Amino acid sequence: SSRQALARHRSGVAQEAIAKELGVSAGNVSQMISAAEAEEELGAVADRLVNRSKVSRGWWFDVHTTRERLKKADGAEPEGSTPNMDRFRRAIEKLLESGGPLSTEQVREALNINVKRAEPKRRNRMLGKPEK
Repeated sequence: SSRQALARHRSGVAQEAIAKELGVSAGNVSQMISAAEAEEELGAVADRLVNRSKVSRGWWFDVHTTRERLKKADGAEPEGSTPNMDRFRRAIEKLLESGGPLSTEQVREALNINVKRAEPKRRNRMLGKPEK
C-alpha cells in the first residue's frame, strides 16, 4: 500500500484523496509515502534484506526519519559539508560489501537507525490487583 500511495502521489493525486481511497488518515499517507521513498533510495540494501516483503512500513519510516535527522544535522555544518550523510553512505557501502542476506536488525544497528525505537517498551503500570 505504501508503494501504491507513492505512485498515486507522484501522479499528482493529493494526499487527502489517497487517504480517502485507502481509508486512512492523511498523516498516515504521508508516512506511507516517506517509507516507500526510503525503500527506493536504499534499493541495494532492500534487495538484500531477508524476507523483504515482511519488512514493516514502520521500519522503512524509521530509515526515512534517520536520514532526515542526518540531513538536518548537516544543514548546521559549513556549506557543502555533509559529514553525517557521508558516514551513513559509508555504512551502507560497508553493509553491501559484507555479502549475503541482511536482517533488518543488522541494518538498523549498522546504520544507527533510531536504535531506541527497536527496544521493547517497559510497562509503566501494573495490571490487575496486587497479591500479598
